Amino acid sequence: MAIVTKEAATKLLIKVENGQTPGGKTAYAQRSFAEVNPQITNDDLYAVGVGIAGLQANALSAIRRQSTVTLAEE
Repeated sequence: MAIVTKEAATKLLIKVENGQTPGGKTAYAQRSFAEVNPQITNDDLYAVGVGIAGLQANALSAIRRQSTVTLAEE
């Protein structure tokens, strides 16, 4: 019996620089966008992330994809 996965949900996370900590290190903030179509390709999701990051006042640090899958027996 094999276990298969099915994409259930995808979230776009954009990490931006957000000033400095009291210790002088870079502080970060995260913007999240839920309800992204799980079928979106990584290339397309990255392009969307870059587009949204371009609208931010703060510098882009990272673009992440958070996927949730459902496990089921085959």
